[in-house]
Amino acid sequence: MKRSRAIAIFLATVIGAIASLHAQPAPSITFDWEVRNRFRLFSHEDDFEKHVAAWKNATGDAGRILASERTLAAMPDSGGHGWARHMRLCVNRANGRLLAECERVDSDGNTLKERMVNPRSHRIKFQATLAGAQALAGAEEATCIWSFGKGFVETKIERPCAQQVNNRLSKGVAAPVSLSLRLASGALVAGPTNMVEARDILIVGMGDSIASGEGNPNDPVRLRGDGFCYRRAGLGNVEYYLPAREIVTGVTRACPDDTTEDVTELFSKTAARWLYAQCHRSLYSHQTRTALALAVENPKIAVTYIPLGCSGAEIQIGMIGSQQARERPTVNGRKAPRDATAQFTELASYVGANSRVRRPDLVLLTVGANDIGFGGLVSDVVVSPGEERRLLQRSPGLIVTPAQAQAKLDQKLQNDFKKLRARLAGFIGDFTDRVIFTAYGNPAKDEDGEVCKTSRRGFDAHPAFAVDGAKLAATSNFVETKFIPKLRALSQCAQGGGCTQPAKQTMAFVNEHQNEFAKHGFCAASTDEPVFDRDCFRDGVSFANADLNQPMACSHSAAAFRAYVSRARWIRTANDSYFTAMTYSATLPLQPSDVHDALWGLSAVVHGGAIHPTAEGHAAMGDAVITAARKALKLPVPPAP
Repeated sequence: MKRSRAIAIFLATVIGAIASLHAQPAPSITFDWEVRNRFRLFSHEDDFEKHVAAWKNATGDAGRILASERTLAAMPDSGGHGWARHMRLCVNRANGRLLAECERVDSDGNTLKERMVNPRSHRIKFQATLAGAQALAGAEEATCIWSFGKGFVETKIERPCAQQVNNRLSKGVAAPVSLSLRLASGALVAGPTNMVEARDILIVGMGDSIASGEGNPNDPVRLRGDGFCYRRAGLGNVEYYLPAREIVTGVTRACPDDTTEDVTELFSKTAARWLYAQCHRSLYSHQTRTALALAVENPKIAVTYIPLGCSGAEIQIGMIGSQQARERPTVNGRKAPRDATAQFTELASYVGANSRVRRPDLVLLTVGANDIGFGGLVSDVVVSPGEERRLLQRSPGLIVTPAQAQAKLDQKLQNDFKKLRARLAGFIGDFTDRVIFTAYGNPAKDEDGEVCKTSRRGFDAHPAFAVDGAKLAATSNFVETKFIPKLRALSQCAQGGGCTQPAKQTMAFVNEHQNEFAKHGFCAASTDEPVFDRDCFRDGVSFANADLNQPMACSHSAAAFRAYVSRARWIRTANDSYFTAMTYSATLPLQPSDVHDALWGLSAVVHGGAIHPTAEGHAAMGDAVITAARKALKLPVPPAP
């Protein structure tokens, strides 16, 4: 009896143990993957990861690109001078071209040269996830066995499961990736086999200064506390003083009585730095921000991006034909060419004529303002009657009225757009959604949505400047009721758009950012403006124009200005243009005698981005464009943070 009872207890114990064993969760293993450094304009993955972190940490009601821009601008290493100055790029700064091969560095310090426009492969990061196995004895000592490919090309890697695994997979080929688990006992637990393919997307940015990012250099110019002398036009020896550049070795700050010394070369050494100075191409461009954001929010794609936008470009001069360079800096001992290569010529050099090498998946486009005389419209509004205005009126197109712009809108732009559409068709074929035309934001509204009034606020960096409220209202009305509707009609194959097959040649038209810009024009202000702007950019009295050594009327040094801090205005003023870029343009119709010449004075406050979006403005445009870009590329909308 006792023996039978002992046997029963033993059997019960065994059965309980077996039941307990079966109650243990079954081991399972899965994996996820993402493309490393997937915005391929950046050479270093650490730079890309800053944008990923900003995207994840962005808060507030703004769009994700704008919220990320504000997060990046507030980081300590920006210091108000912007994040772009730290980015390491796969671009030849001397000619603005993507490198044929770029040495790209991942966050682990691994370096490999990659072909830029048509890469052969992409570096993928894999990470295993265990579920249920942790309850098994020895599971914490388990290792993961990765298998890439199959047959004689199969590669196996065995690592602790907590460690990520990196491997390069060929572009355009779905490869089988298998994962299994080796327990401490030596037993194997089979895992999944998934087909993995990184989608490489080619995006091209084209157009004018709004496409290039004018007004927002990668590294803005630095100013100092003392001043620099400029002469007035046609007024004898009348002088005025603005802040000098931080370091201008060999350049006399005071106006000399007479000089033949060519100091422009010395002056260019302290210029603002751009992605490509000849075109004032910038990483802050809404086109660049859109392409970058697509890479940030989609871990399983790689974005190959070709920026081609050029400040001053028209359809015929700039896109189809070459144009005069905005600046001609000296890089590596050589002065930049006089002309910037036509954008379609540049595109063909990357993808081949008719895209024989590779067809763009998406073209981002903004153009047309210069075709109707945008710069002349601005001059008509801000240049007061006097010698400077008479000087500009000597050259056709430097002063343009809305009536004159309307004539160009009805004739020149419509004809040019037909040629633009024909050239685009040779590269992209069927336009359907894949050419995104982004409209210009109205730059002339205050924080209440009203047209800016007559004032010198933000425009007193030149004594001849003052905003004429009546002219501005007429120009703003022309932009909203004539210009933007015409661009919509041309891009969407309405009458005069040059379409032979509207179903295949209609561009996506993005204009949703207009509501945002309606309260963020160049005269918009708020109670939390930067201290420097609030104290120093006054209505017509920002500068002590009689004092070379103390040019500011406020108590702050000009060195305290920060180009990349959040402001109510999303449009650069003339003052912003000078303090951010201070450009001595190579495109002036007459040649200045020296750097104190009246023509240089006019150039320095205009050609650095006056009446162009700030980095925040471009980010807001990017938030509008990315919706159309996701649709065109059939990419998902990311979940809210």
